[in-house]
Amino acid sequence: MSKDVDPAFQGAGQKAGLEVWRIENFKPAPLDKENYGKFYSGDSYIVLKTTEQKGGKLSFTIHFWLGKDTTQDEAATAAIKVVELDGVLNGRAIQYRECQGHESDLFLSYFKPCFLPLEGGIASGFTKVSAGNYAQRLFQIKGKRTAHVRQVPFNRNSLNHSDVFVLDTEHKIFQFNGAQSTKQERVKAMEVAQFLKDTNHKGGVQFAMIEDGKLGDEADAGEFWLSLGGFAPIPMKKTGVEEDQSARLESLPPRLVCVAKDSSSRIAEGTLQKDMLDSTKCYVIDCGSEIYVWTGKNSALEDRKAANAHAEAIILKDGRPSFTPTTAIAEGLETPMFKSHFGVWISAEETAKKSKTGRVAAMLAQQGLNVKGLVKGPAPVPEEEGPPMVDVSMGKLQVWRIDGSKKVKVPSEDHGKFYSGDCYLVLFTYNKDRRDEYLLFFWLGRNRTMVDQNAAAQLAKELDEALQGRAVQVRIVQGKEPHQFISLFRGNMIVFKGGLSSSYKEQVGGSSGGASTAYSSDTLALFQVRGTTAESTRVVQVDPVARSLNSMDCFILQTQLQSMYFVWFGSFSSEKEQKASISTAERLRPGAQVKGLKEGSEPPKFWEFLGGKAGYPNTRETTAISRDARLFVCSNVTTTMKVEEIHNFVQDDLLSEDIMILDTFTEVFVWIGHHAPEKAKKMGLEIAQKYLEMVVLTDGRSSDSTIVKVSDGSEPPMFTCHFTWDNTKSATFVDPYDRMLALLQGRKLEPKTPAMKGSEVSKKRIIFASPMLSGAPSPAFRRSPYSGSMSNVGKTSPYRSGMSQHAAALAALQATPIFKGTPSLRSRSGRGMGHTPSPLMGSITDVPDLPSLELPPSAVAAEDAAEAKKAADEILGLANSSTNATEASANGGSTEPAVESTDDTGEVDGSPSAEGFYKYEALKVGSKCAAKNIDVTKRESYLSDEDFKKLFEMDKKEFYSLAKWKQAMRKKAKGLF
Repeated sequence: MSKDVDPAFQGAGQKAGLEVWRIENFKPAPLDKENYGKFYSGDSYIVLKTTEQKGGKLSFTIHFWLGKDTTQDEAATAAIKVVELDGVLNGRAIQYRECQGHESDLFLSYFKPCFLPLEGGIASGFTKVSAGNYAQRLFQIKGKRTAHVRQVPFNRNSLNHSDVFVLDTEHKIFQFNGAQSTKQERVKAMEVAQFLKDTNHKGGVQFAMIEDGKLGDEADAGEFWLSLGGFAPIPMKKTGVEEDQSARLESLPPRLVCVAKDSSSRIAEGTLQKDMLDSTKCYVIDCGSEIYVWTGKNSALEDRKAANAHAEAIILKDGRPSFTPTTAIAEGLETPMFKSHFGVWISAEETAKKSKTGRVAAMLAQQGLNVKGLVKGPAPVPEEEGPPMVDVSMGKLQVWRIDGSKKVKVPSEDHGKFYSGDCYLVLFTYNKDRRDEYLLFFWLGRNRTMVDQNAAAQLAKELDEALQGRAVQVRIVQGKEPHQFISLFRGNMIVFKGGLSSSYKEQVGGSSGGASTAYSSDTLALFQVRGTTAESTRVVQVDPVARSLNSMDCFILQTQLQSMYFVWFGSFSSEKEQKASISTAERLRPGAQVKGLKEGSEPPKFWEFLGGKAGYPNTRETTAISRDARLFVCSNVTTTMKVEEIHNFVQDDLLSEDIMILDTFTEVFVWIGHHAPEKAKKMGLEIAQKYLEMVVLTDGRSSDSTIVKVSDGSEPPMFTCHFTWDNTKSATFVDPYDRMLALLQGRKLEPKTPAMKGSEVSKKRIIFASPMLSGAPSPAFRRSPYSGSMSNVGKTSPYRSGMSQHAAALAALQATPIFKGTPSLRSRSGRGMGHTPSPLMGSITDVPDLPSLELPPSAVAAEDAAEAKKAADEILGLANSSTNATEASANGGSTEPAVESTDDTGEVDGSPSAEGFYKYEALKVGSKCAAKNIDVTKRESYLSDEDFKKLFEMDKKEFYSLAKWKQAMRKKAKGLF
């Protein structure tokens, strides 16, 4: 009841974000946002994290944090108030108990760059640092992605060789790197040092790095050791009692205990099953190193209190560490970690369960009743969350059908035609940031043979190797096609019954003689149509009988009469679906008569073709909907794989030495870091399959879910759309360690670019990337009609741009050379430099036979445009420049319209004209002579009307009448975004 809720909690959880309360005089007091993360060790706090999920639904997570010096009464108050807060949220929150020094990664992820409790508390009046009496502190830092910071005793005995330590003094901050610490731990320690520098010293303090076992700067090292009482050898770190106890507890089998107000009884130990849980009761699941309290949705309040008390008693009675994690979960809010302690969480019966609503509605419709709005399909994906679609006109599409151990090329006029008994390879090549990128799909028909499936996986792997491992591999099972795949065929995707491969024909046997192994246009056939646009329309051939119909969909009946097609509209199909069905029927047999039929108005002839009238389904098969993405880091991928979740992840969590899993429920991405172990790299999609086998038992998804392999540095938009992605981090890599060190030392750090001598380059075979605006998004990807994001606004494909051979070679000579037959030139992160080449001349040849050129040493050593031009002429054997080459050279090798941008001296003029306009070159992002004091979000507005029209081929009025995203795409293409 509202009268029982503390006034401080009124309005909590109304919008996404973080809310914090401190327990003051046994009541929760809201904390000012500027003090979030500044927790005192003598106090207790309540933290509410509200997250907006896809579709707009809010989810809640409550943490109550107990400082190491908090009183027992305050801790008890925090636990009670958490129950009240959960009541405000209608019992929909997951509750975590956090103890200082042992916080969960989830809790720490809310406070970036680090969570650093302060000494003192409200009862002691807080501990404040007075002038001239700075409190020196020593911190121990652990953690690869989340910094676990713990203040340790201020003496040299606290140091060890395994961890990183930060010593905070009044005039200098020292960082001590244990010899066995990892580079990522050192980076996290520098982030802590920067935090201390900014918050405690307002930036005005020096920083010194001390390496374990190395002298380094003798003055800094001497000062460091003097602060700790003098130098002494550091003993090897020994496993403490805490570590031994933790290992023992983790080995204990889970125990399930049913708890009531006045009693408790053990239900099971070891393997637990979901059906052991009763919605009217409460349970404690003791997993040794962690404890869960599960409350049934119909359980009594007294039983819930008893379950919480029982969990606390376990910790005290068994001598468990006081910081043992305790999590309270209500029925229906179970976390993946909780489910992992049970066998099969979701049964096959539950997974296959269908809604009865549609069945009832269809029955009423057949009786002539108006049931509009009664049946509702799955909620559509919110527009802003849809993944980018592929525009096939901006690249090259190649399709092969698998037949045994070989692949048979499918002619372009048959692209989009699949057989359910076959497997296919689909390669889409597009240009991004002056190099070719590859999407490699292998599609598995529902009735495929294992011979073809294994061959498809092997041939996809070989093709990826021919592309130097840079292809994004996507495994798709029939019926699970993502929109990015369907959009490649522009609404022409159709799946026929039967198969063409020799192994499929052998499988169907000699009884049919192979006569029914493939579709024929002059036989009776029925097709189910789903989708409303080119990006979503998929046509599948089904058995030509009445029971194949469905009131939720549209169907095309192909008769033996060459001039007749029936298009049947189910009662609950949409107008868009009906229009898409008619256009599909017209494509199946051009010139044939197409007759539309509404459900319930079928002529007798229609039912005769289907073998007589019969009952048919009235509900749409439920389809999986994408969920909020979750990121995991994988370990032991070659043996018993383990995964660890990265909470509130960002792009920087993708470390080049790791293998990551990005899970959206409908798709599973495996991201392979450039410096990951070689054995793991070769596994590729096998890692995603292993993960999928781990989770299908707990969340009920299909084992046929789409899996995608992504290589470090070749991330496609379908992957990057789940991050706040910065393309410059791929193009110009700066090592995180060097970046943080430079920041702490107050110096500027330039991005690393591998350099090679001309003599070394001359010995290699060089392949050039097609010239394109660096940093611009690939025009091959645009937003789907579901998402409303960027569409392609380019008028011509870069492969059909008509750029001359001379201009292409000249542009390539001015770019970084890429070597064929040698390891790629990559930065430490594996991003930015090395890549498989794109074709030099205006079209893409079939892979893996990629063109290459021998580059003479003189071309590599050329230091000015004249020598580069001469070298290009020598390579191509051109005595004179063509007209196209002259035009391209005049524009700097670019196909952009020429816009006047220099003064009489040939230098870029960064000053405005008398009317206040600037030259195009001065307005471009990264210009050497950039315009000053302008609104960088409206760079194009500072162009004169004449220059604006030359650049965008339209006047300002027409430009600003375009949709915002279209304006943005045009500005990006011109370097003005």
